[in-house]
Amino acid sequence: MKILFVMSRLKYLPYFQSSLELIADRGHELVLLLLHASDGRREQAWADAMAARPNVTIVVEHQFKGDPTHKPARSLRRASEYLRYQAPEYEGLFEFRRGKARERSPRWTRMPLAGPVVAAFDRAMPVSPRPAAFVREVRPDVVAVCDPGRPGALLSAYVSTAREQGIPVALCVPSWDNLSTGQLTRVVPDAMLVWNDAQVKEAEEIHGIPRELVIATGATRFDEWFARTPRDAAAFKAHAGLDPQRPYVLWVGGALLPAARTEAELAYDWVEALRAAGDDIGVLLRPHPMRVDDWNAVDFSGFENVTVFPRRDNTMPVDEEQRADYFDSLYHASVVVGVNSSAMIEAAVVGRPVLALMAPEFDGSTTGMFHFAYLLEENGGPVRTATSIGEHIAKLREPRGDAQAFVQRFVRPHGLDQPATPLFVDALERVQAGPPLREPANVRVLRGMIRFALRAHSAVGTRRARLFA
Repeated sequence: MKILFVMSRLKYLPYFQSSLELIADRGHELVLLLLHASDGRREQAWADAMAARPNVTIVVEHQFKGDPTHKPARSLRRASEYLRYQAPEYEGLFEFRRGKARERSPRWTRMPLAGPVVAAFDRAMPVSPRPAAFVREVRPDVVAVCDPGRPGALLSAYVSTAREQGIPVALCVPSWDNLSTGQLTRVVPDAMLVWNDAQVKEAEEIHGIPRELVIATGATRFDEWFARTPRDAAAFKAHAGLDPQRPYVLWVGGALLPAARTEAELAYDWVEALRAAGDDIGVLLRPHPMRVDDWNAVDFSGFENVTVFPRRDNTMPVDEEQRADYFDSLYHASVVVGVNSSAMIEAAVVGRPVLALMAPEFDGSTTGMFHFAYLLEENGGPVRTATSIGEHIAKLREPRGDAQAFVQRFVRPHGLDQPATPLFVDALERVQAGPPLREPANVRVLRGMIRFALRAHSAVGTRRARLFA
């Protein structure tokens, strides 16, 4: 098989790293299309090593620049996002996203009946010429698209062009929050690959994807944590800058939405209260790669046996050293704490208790998100909560329950002993075996009308430019 895998940037590599490597290991021809160059030295090193394989090609090209459909398509995507958040079920949720969506959306989206019009035109928007030409040139057997649902993103163009060219296409959902917080899926793929049954339900109820097209493979991103052997605990603590002989608490950064203060500042107050309570346990503060600067702006040097680790690395764990440091920080911790982070799921995988601090200023990252509820103890998740720093510290040493049932349901729905990566690649192979779906006739007709209008508009603009040249 020849598989075209489309990803906006290598930032999303950890979600699919094991799958991309297994695709190549199985002898398939892999073409990895990245729309943006890598910023990270470690990510680029991985890409260089993969590109050295005889059956792997990596192309970096932003294929929407200069595209006449780009601006109207993006405008429709943003209008769609704004209209989605007007539904009653979103009342009180996603306040930051709702505000940004309103700022970005055209004014006419406030008009009556704007919703059905936007939905129809969004789905029927003509495929961008360059992505269509690229897919035609590659001639893959399967197109796989990693779409995290970022506002205004146009990766659905690759789903549309695959559909138009009769190529089976799979939409691959990277993380646990993408379906509930990302933009709506307008073009139905031949298959949507998700983690678990909760996401199967989200795909059907939120995005309108027929249940029979949604495949729960498990979370490929976490496969490695089930099999990895930790390094020596004392050696790791010394490496991270902690006292090798004392236990430590791990704070995992993950509150990414704007708030009245940074998560690093909240963590400082928490450490200060911890020490004031007479607790001398070590503290390892692990920044989210997207917020490293926030943590470097806060001075924790006045506290004994407290470290920010890693301090300068702003890339997701990709190479062996990064992954070993990340795994060991989870594995050797006595308890994992924070606000909201996928690392809390990973902590459950390695059997560590998890405690979330529900600070009011960070409600946008917790109670303001659908997906956070999946983690909560009352919903069968691994996370216990505390509404104040004092309560949080008091709960640090309380007995905790077993999160194994959550891990099987959420991370490995086919059994704790069944890795997700081979199931993911198996699903891609099965997508190629089935007949590709075709767009409904009404969508094809409207797309033709839009394409004609865009060409006419372009021709008028060209003539006007010549007239006044």
